[in-house]
Amino acid sequence: MNIQKLILPIFSPIFIIILISSVMVNPLQLASSLDPSQTSPSRNRPAITLNEDNVFVLWPDNKTSTGKSDIFLAKSADGGASFKDILNLSNTTSRSANPELIISGANIYVTWLEDFNNSGNWEIYFKASNDNGTTFNKPINISNNTGLSEDPEIAADEENVILTWWDNSTSNGDRHVMYRASTDNGITFNPIITLNATTGITSP
Repeated sequence: MNIQKLILPIFSPIFIIILISSVMVNPLQLASSLDPSQTSPSRNRPAITLNEDNVFVLWPDNKTSTGKSDIFLAKSADGGASFKDILNLSNTTSRSANPELIISGANIYVTWLEDFNNSGNWEIYFKASNDNGTTFNKPINISNNTGLSEDPEIAADEENVILTWWDNSTSNGDRHVMYRASTDNGITFNPIITLNATTGITSP
């Protein structure tokens, strides 16, 4: 038997691609693998972050397919080998979507869009854990205005938390970049600052 001829096909690019695909985990299937009752056709945009052996996965999930979705979090303390109970972080009667999360030490900060009272007035919501995801504080409505707030981004360093987003709450309906910061690990936030207070629609 020609050993060289046998080895080459095994380690060909096609074989390697098939091998990698067979061991990769689809993040969209994580929730259903943890709890089959939480499967959903509308789950999208999962977010993931890690800190040493702690892995956090966040996603929106419409469990009942009625148009209402919530933000769910799964935590692993053993590098992703197993996950604890799934937490419903938003748990409202409104629609929740587009979650983001970030870790700073033992602090976990989560932000998402909330369709306030299902009125189409999407707001930026925020929730923090200061004990590595064991418990979470009450949610805070960060934008809290009559305009459309969207595309939140979050950053954190030690006790400082910063959020930015697009907002059209001005009197003429122009879109602006909004900024709001906390200096106490997300417990309280300073007033909102409009970064580009000019006329005309601003786009990314």
